[in-house]
Amino acid sequence: MANTKDIKYMKRIKYYLTNENQVLATTAKQAIFILDN
Repeated sequence: MANTKDIKYMKRIKYYLTNENQVLATTAKQAIFILDN
């Protein structure tokens, strides 16, 4: 069983991964926009 410390850690990793993916997605959109113009 995962204790509360592990669960908090997992949530934090998930949070960072989600934010990082949003940054990457935004960067990709900007790159595509620049290439299109």
